[in-house]
Amino acid sequence: MKYLDAEKSKWYINDTAKEAINRIQKATYDYSIASIKNNAVDISDLCISRYDINKKLSELKSYCPVVWKQRGELHNVTNFDHVAEYYGMTYKMSSPKALQMFLDDPDNFLIG
Repeated sequence: MKYLDAEKSKWYINDTAKEAINRIQKATYDYSIASIKNNAVDISDLCISRYDINKKLSELKSYCPVVWKQRGELHNVTNFDHVAEYYGMTYKMSSPKALQMFLDDPDNFLIG
């Protein structure tokens, strides 16, 4: 969610709102394409509730699969800033870098 500063100019508010709308539209488009291709997709910018994300958490629950695979550590992710969906399951990531690594090769972090 993006909060708009009412003390800024109407042009700033207009541009900021347009940026948010464009980001959500792109995320929705990317989600549609990735779903068709069965690819992992970033769902952080989609309007999905925390409740719905938690309902579809994988067997890893709130643990980052990238940290688990790379370091063998269970890193509990308490926020919803970096979330991916893959084959109908959601995965919470510890950082933007971890999210990108997961999106690039999700099977590497889930199999073996």
